[in-house]
Amino acid sequence: MVVCSARDGGRRSGGAGAGAGRGGGGKRRRRRRRSVGQQEGEPSREELEGMRLAKALAHAGVASRRKCEEMIFDGLISVNGQTCTLPQTRVHPGKDEISVDGTPLQRGRARKYYFLVNKPNGFICSNVDTRGTSKRVVDLLQPFLDELRQKLPEDAMLPRLYTVGRLDVATTGLIIVTNDGAFSQLISHPSSQITKEYYVTSDKPVTKAQLRTLSEGAEVDGAWVTPVQVFTLETQDRFGVEVIDGRNREVRVLCENAGVNVKTLKRVRIGNIRLTGALRLGAVTEMTEKQRRNLTRLADDGRRRNAKAVREGTEPAS
Repeated sequence: MVVCSARDGGRRSGGAGAGAGRGGGGKRRRRRRRSVGQQEGEPSREELEGMRLAKALAHAGVASRRKCEEMIFDGLISVNGQTCTLPQTRVHPGKDEISVDGTPLQRGRARKYYFLVNKPNGFICSNVDTRGTSKRVVDLLQPFLDELRQKLPEDAMLPRLYTVGRLDVATTGLIIVTNDGAFSQLISHPSSQITKEYYVTSDKPVTKAQLRTLSEGAEVDGAWVTPVQVFTLETQDRFGVEVIDGRNREVRVLCENAGVNVKTLKRVRIGNIRLTGALRLGAVTEMTEKQRRNLTRLADDGRRRNAKAVREGTEPAS
């Protein structure tokens, strides 16, 4: 039973092996976006002046743009042999010699990797070296990195993998790991309107009044958040919540506001990719090209809808 369907989140569900999404259709020619005042055929500002260092690192798959900025501030990045501590420094990735903690960044377009992980309880979504004191989601990718190391030249740099968004340490379920900064930013940004679905198990049966309160929303991180929908599952102590904002501990805060004590919380879907039994707890699988393409298309569609709503004044910018 669907208790509340507050808004259209562009939900398109599909199995993790199917990568459901829009299909068919001919290829669309992508046009290069021009800067304001730029004439057809003129080089862009990035082509003339270079790309911001933090953006160049993120596009190369080193980390998310925010994490790259932190690495720059920490003095871990050098350009042409000189340590650089300004994220806005302009560089030409195909010409300048950029090094990360002493390891030269491969010039040209580095290969991008995309993984689906069924996160277990007790794992954190951080890349900070915990010296073994905490288990990290990226550590589940170590067998892949070990195998890749055997295939790469000795001086080659391994991809720096990180999670797309986060799940708190006690939450289990589906999370994406990649080295593609642009993809990570697209999927995780609220303006992309990517919905996430969670299954909640309470410590006791949940009442209709509690579900109604859940569906009405709550304040999370200083903003009022309303779920896309709240729906019941097969037993009275279990229900589903679909959200779109992606704020810190969003579902847990919604539950606390409704007086629901969460026993377990599991994410079962991101956009049009659904967790299936084939991906066991703690397991990792590479995303198919179809899954990546369909999820990217879903995010692009969401951004267009969001931009239109902002222009029409029907919805604030995210």
